[in-house]
Amino acid sequence: MLFNKSNNGQSELKALLGFLHASNSFANIQTDILLEEENMIELIGKPVMDKAQAHYSSVNYNTAGEYALLDNLVHYIQLPVAYYATHNYASHSDVTHGDDGRKVVIDSANEKMAWEWMIARDDEATLNKAHKTTDRLISFLDANAANISEWKDSDAQKLARSLFINTAKQFSDIFPIDNSRRFFIKILPFIRESERKHLLPVLGKTRYDDMKAAILSGDFTDKEDMLLLIRVPLVYYALSLAVKRLSISILPNGIFQDYISDRITMKAKQPAPTDVRKEVGHSFLADAQLELENLEKEISKLDAEAALIDYVPVDPIAHIDPEAQIFRI
Repeated sequence: MLFNKSNNGQSELKALLGFLHASNSFANIQTDILLEEENMIELIGKPVMDKAQAHYSSVNYNTAGEYALLDNLVHYIQLPVAYYATHNYASHSDVTHGDDGRKVVIDSANEKMAWEWMIARDDEATLNKAHKTTDRLISFLDANAANISEWKDSDAQKLARSLFINTAKQFSDIFPIDNSRRFFIKILPFIRESERKHLLPVLGKTRYDDMKAAILSGDFTDKEDMLLLIRVPLVYYALSLAVKRLSISILPNGIFQDYISDRITMKAKQPAPTDVRKEVGHSFLADAQLELENLEKEISKLDAEAALIDYVPVDPIAHIDPEAQIFRI
């Protein structure tokens, strides 16, 4: 665990999160920290966490100098873990658990229980900081990947480098996710699935493999018009899967606010109703299919030019039988 070195766990938490009382018992929050470190391992990989743990446990921790990078690695991991753990712990610490049920114990002469809206606002602020510090951690890892091989060679990084969309910024340029690296890493498997299901059949294996190789070599850049035609449907296919499969707490605020929050009560941040999530997913899917058609047209045009054939766009209206009672476009 990246806390409680020399039994100073509560002092470490207090240094990271100034709003905590120094008198709080570290033992009470220890389990939440362990659980959040396990969640962090899923995001950044066990080798990165092991590297930080080895340095934290060593005599070289906080000696600066040549170990400054590793000190920073520990601190960058500690901060989001502390915020997430505090957010989870607070929901239980607001009440006491006794043999005769849950109660609120306060000194009525000097303090009062916070209003529900105050607690909701505090919870949201803590969670937002947890998300932001997680993005800050991933940004730090990206910036220092040359010196932290455990991150450079992580499964998440290997997967990202193999995809048509390989950075949070590329994704955010098409659909706003506030450049959330945390969300981008979570959605990487959906991008890969969407490439296999929808892009490969349209591009064809030869073109698909050649373009992937060109991207990895740097010969195929963001300046290519074809890359944008590929990325736009890919983004919307991935989002349609994310809305369906991910917890709403994983989705970035942009999706929540733009597509869901105006349809639920304003009382805190409640999970989106199933029917609303389905509607949002269908909306993303419809956009993806429309954008994929634009890509298909461009591929047909390129193939026709390569075969020295005049390209004639398909006019769906021309194929409608005016005598038919039912037709489909």
